[in-house]
Amino acid sequence: MLDDRALLEARRMLLYSQLSVTDIAYAVGFEDPAYFSRFFTRHVGQPPRNWRAARES
Repeated sequence: MLDDRALLEARRMLLYSQLSVTDIAYAVGFEDPAYFSRFFTRHVGQPPRNWRAARES
């Protein structure tokens, strides 16, 4: 449940803000940006930067 909420918020922030992946990691409650990146990749299938870039084009 919390994972779903964190992913939803992270996706929104990646799409609609210019915050760095590190800042987004802290904003959604992760203390380690590297762990956030692994978490995001495991659940979404690609790293946050790649996911953001694919949606910007």
